[in-house]
Amino acid sequence: MPRVVALPPERAGPTQPPRYCASVLAKLLYKPFAIVLGIGASRVAGKAFETTYERAQGTAPPNATTENATWGQVLGSAALRATTFAVTAAAVNRVGAKAFRHVTGFWPGDQQPPPAKRLEARTP
Repeated sequence: MPRVVALPPERAGPTQPPRYCASVLAKLLYKPFAIVLGIGASRVAGKAFETTYERAQGTAPPNATTENATWGQVLGSAALRATTFAVTAAAVNRVGAKAFRHVTGFWPGDQQPPPAKRLEARTP
């Protein structure tokens, strides 16, 4: 049998205004949109990295298991690939969030970044 718990007086009645509920719904609707954007961003970033690397080096980017590649080539390629993916993903996510806000009127993420955990522990 479910347990019934009484709400404190400050939480009795409608718990959140309608704007809050609409904002939560908008954030849920943004998730599939963000997934599609992320897939597209990874494809664009991969193609951009490979094209840029091939033009600069004249060869395909080495993998960690490429026998004749030096440590510098492998690690440099990995760092450049990660940077390309991170910057492309951030740019595409930002554009997607702005477009979502333009269409729905709701920002799909946080308004402010959360405080650092070290600082949060010190506040009384």
